[in-house]
Amino acid sequence: MKIAKFGGSSLATWEQIEKVFQIVISDVERKIIVVSAPGKRYPDDIKMTDLLISCGQNSLNGKDYSNEYNLIIQRYSEIAIGLGLPLNCMDEVSQNLEFALRMPKDLPARYMDAVMACGEDNCARLVARYFQLREVEAHYINPKEAGLYVTNEPGQAQVLPKSYDLLFELRKRTGILIFPGFFGYSEEGDIVTFSRSGSDI
Repeated sequence: MKIAKFGGSSLATWEQIEKVFQIVISDVERKIIVVSAPGKRYPDDIKMTDLLISCGQNSLNGKDYSNEYNLIIQRYSEIAIGLGLPLNCMDEVSQNLEFALRMPKDLPARYMDAVMACGEDNCARLVARYFQLREVEAHYINPKEAGLYVTNEPGQAQVLPKSYDLLFELRKRTGILIFPGFFGYSEEGDIVTFSRSGSDI
């Protein structure tokens, strides 16, 4: 079984995601696909994670974040439309982001982790939907469902030992598993991110 990780530049546009699809299906041993958030489309572009950071910080500070929010939704919409996905798939994306933005703000670092994690999480959902559209058995896997438990250190998560046996059970699942990188869950159930570029873990 092979685990393949695709970084942000490989997922920046729908054309890039089509390339990812072709790479994955070219080798039947590729079982788990870990995805980053969409990266830069061109040199002066803004990474999805940076848009989410700006959006989350404005929300925390009581400022208008509608511009960043709209840019985030627009990026995902362009990907979804380019891939030929049904329009209702964007409902899940927007609801996911709105849920994170409405979370309690009493612990800013935890709040920001939840917002930033939307980048990888929504990308994984869209990639899984595209594989399914192409009639390939594929499943979005949430890190909590998979058992990726980490230390409660926002932005610096470390994998807890018990995670390894739980993650090993993914071998029993059928189809290709699309797994968002960059975050796991604390034992208390909170989203906690790894360091930037940490989704290679």
